[in-house]
Amino acid sequence: RYDRGDTTSLCWLFQRSSMPETLDQRQPIVLITHGIFSQGSWFEELARPLRTRGMDVRALRYSTVYLFQFLMPEFIGRWFVPWFSRENALHRMLQQILAYPSDEYRVSIVAHSFGTWLVANVLRRYPAVKLDKVVFIGCIVKD
Repeated sequence: RYDRGDTTSLCWLFQRSSMPETLDQRQPIVLITHGIFSQGSWFEELARPLRTRGMDVRALRYSTVYLFQFLMPEFIGRWFVPWFSRENALHRMLQQILAYPSDEYRVSIVAHSFGTWLVANVLRRYPAVKLDKVVFIGCIVKD
């Protein structure tokens, strides 16, 4: 559980590998993604303590998706340009995750709000995507 201001538990979580360090030579990286109405202004608040412990922390970004786009994707896809949709955001998220191959990187993700929907759907639709740890904050995913 993450309480704002308490990053110790997150740092501990991401520093631990599921394998002994002698066997896991992959570079650990933490990817952080934002919610539907933000561009992740809290990113540095979370990234700073992870970086001070030697973690590589990067932002995952996607084009802004507004609430009506999320709730009415068929309407948006039919009447507006295709890039203006949650599907576009999903594919952009997938491309950014795939930039860190699992044979080279031990990828963990912290996702907030709509970012949880994106990450959950990437994992659901693309089972070949392998992540080390996933933390959902303000999760909107049902299962």
